[in-house]
Amino acid sequence: MFSIKLIGLLCCLTVANCVDYDIEDRVLVLNDSNFDAAIKEHKHVFAMFDVSCLDKCEALVPKLAKAAKQLEEEGSDIKVAKVYATFKGLLVWKYTQSLPKLMFFRNGHPVDYKGSHTIEEMIQWVKKKTEPPAQILSTVDDARIFVNSARVTIVGFFKNQTSLEAKEFLKAAYTIDRHAFAITSDDAVYKELGASKDGVMLFKKVSAVQWKLVAHHKLDLHHVSEQREVPSTY
Repeated sequence: MFSIKLIGLLCCLTVANCVDYDIEDRVLVLNDSNFDAAIKEHKHVFAMFDVSCLDKCEALVPKLAKAAKQLEEEGSDIKVAKVYATFKGLLVWKYTQSLPKLMFFRNGHPVDYKGSHTIEEMIQWVKKKTEPPAQILSTVDDARIFVNSARVTIVGFFKNQTSLEAKEFLKAAYTIDRHAFAITSDDAVYKELGASKDGVMLFKKVSAVQWKLVAHHKLDLHHVSEQREVPSTY
C-alpha cells in the first residue's frame, strides 16, 4: 500500500505548480524560497510577515491558527500563512518596511491589513477582500441607493470595463478600504449621476436623501483615501 507521503509526491510530480512547504495548525509556513510559488498556487492568501517569531508575533500566531481553522471549516479557499523572511532576502524589501506585518494576496496582488488583531475582524476583512472590489450599478435605482449608502462614495464610469483605466480603478478599489466603490457602463446611470464621459466621480452625502458631486475625472483615489475629511469641492 502506498503511503500518504508517496501518493502526495506522485501527485506533486504531475502538477507543475506544486509548492513544497510545511503546514502547522492549518497555517502555511513560508519563506523567501517558496512564498512567490505559494501565492501563485493559492488565489487568496492572508499572510503574516516576520523575521523571527518574537513578542507581537508570538501573540498573533495562535490567532492565525484559529482563523485558518474557521475559514477551512466554512469551506473557504482563503489560506492563512506565516512568512519567515530574512533581511538578506527580497520579501522584506518587496512587501514590508515594518514587522510583523499582515497582508492579503488576491491572485498575487497585495493589500495591507490595517485593522485590529481580533480573529473576528481579520476574518471579516479577508472575506470582504475576496468579493468584487466595486459594486456594479446597472440601473438608476442602483445608483441612487449606492450614493446614499455611505458618507463618501466613489463611482467609476467606463463604457469598456476591461479597459486599462477601468482595471486601474478596480485595482485602487481593491486596495482602499475607507470608501465604497462602484462601477457602471449604463447610459442612464451616467445621466443620473452627471457623468458626461468616462472617468471617476466622488460623491459626498449631505443629508439622508441628498448627495453632491465633489470631484470628477482626474481623481487621485489614494490621496483621497488618506484624508481624514473629504473636501467640499476639488
